[in-house]
Amino acid sequence: MPHSAANTCSDWCAVNSYESEKGLIEAVLPRSTEFHKSLVHEEEYVAGNREVVASNVDAAFIVIDSHYDFNIHKIERYLSILSADHITPCWYSPRLTWLKIL
Repeated sequence: MPHSAANTCSDWCAVNSYESEKGLIEAVLPRSTEFHKSLVHEEEYVAGNREVVASNVDAAFIVIDSHYDFNIHKIERYLSILSADHITPCWYSPRLTWLKIL
């Protein structure tokens, strides 16, 4: 997976310690996955670019209240985003049982 230019949340680093609580980052290790979000302009349209939000994510939990905020289209959008980034989705609704979506 190509590494984005900027470091992000969950990047693994190789650190060289030089004092008891200090160290120097020597390298940023390759990412196994990248979780992206679309960039939106002020005119509220989606640009073609995506921003890396987190890296090395194995699974993501979608938590939605099945009574007040249940929206199947929102769930489909979240599943689509996670699938595009090769992240395993897990869905939880307080009024239903755990469901792992393969």
